[in-house]
Amino acid sequence: MLIKSRQDDEKMVMGLFSLLPGLKEIAHLNVELAEYQKPSRTLYVWQENPQSQIQGLLGVEQINPELLLVRHIILTPGVRSQEHYFQMLDNLQRLNQDSFIMGSLATQKLVQHWRQTPS
Repeated sequence: MLIKSRQDDEKMVMGLFSLLPGLKEIAHLNVELAEYQKPSRTLYVWQENPQSQIQGLLGVEQINPELLLVRHIILTPGVRSQEHYFQMLDNLQRLNQDSFIMGSLATQKLVQHWRQTPS
């Protein structure tokens, strides 16, 4: 389930972002986190069920009312699977039923595969 990230999730969000190769340095990480302070961007944390810990992060940008761009999609190594990535994207689509979801250069292959795979 996807939940909008809160201020008290900051340490977990930083830890998840640090799983990405380009965001291991704190300066780069802080720049990326600052981008999600913009009104057009949203960070969601993901957990498989309400009793589990946060296991993933989804960063999106609302380009316009009909277009949502997935900028980051991250899962912890223990739950990293196509099924869980697809669950995150399914949840995002349910939250944004009127928006077309597309990927950035880094996420496009995954988003396209999700779109082409029958539910």
